[in-house]
Amino acid sequence: MLISSAIQYPHRTAGDATGIAATVMQFWFKRKPRLLHDYSLAGYLLSPNPTIMAHVSDNKTLQHDGAVERLITKLLVDPVWWEMTGPSREHRYLL
Repeated sequence: MLISSAIQYPHRTAGDATGIAATVMQFWFKRKPRLLHDYSLAGYLLSPNPTIMAHVSDNKTLQHDGAVERLITKLLVDPVWWEMTGPSREHRYLL
């Protein structure tokens, strides 16, 4: 099993398919689509932790900005106003 191999041989590198780094990356890629959503991306941007704030200032992308915009629209915008002035019905389903 990969986990027991990673524990037995922690000195192996990320390039080694049985190293602990490879195991962690395998788990990350498996779960990434379920972990990266608008709430988690907005939480990352709004974190008060100084270390995370420094990371955000260096690594923020348009994906993060879009997540915050979608979340604000979803949680704070009046639905009646959204119906009258928001994007087309087809585009709304993408949000």
